[in-house]
Amino acid sequence: MSDYVVIQETHAGLGQIAVNKSVINAIVRNVIEADENVHLEEIRGLKTAPTVLINDSVISVSMKVRIQYGKDVKSSCLNLKHELENQLKLMVDYDNPVVEFNVVGFKFD
Repeated sequence: MSDYVVIQETHAGLGQIAVNKSVINAIVRNVIEADENVHLEEIRGLKTAPTVLINDSVISVSMKVRIQYGKDVKSSCLNLKHELENQLKLMVDYDNPVVEFNVVGFKFD
């Protein structure tokens, strides 16, 4: 079941609840695209995709990003991390994803 995140086990209630990896990918991309200070790295005009890994119901998200010029790197990354955590909690009831940023530069426009 590596393509699914188990939100609720069978013994916990009315049955097993699992969320597909594509749903997690869509949530992550939407949160990143809504942020004005953090941008996914672009290679030849194409944005790189964040890497979402699911191991034993643990979601790990890693991404290469550029920070908007003039913005604080640490606070921009922390704000995006908190927004990702909030949206995953709100939409699929998942707590504490592992979020890693690889800041590769700044965006000047």
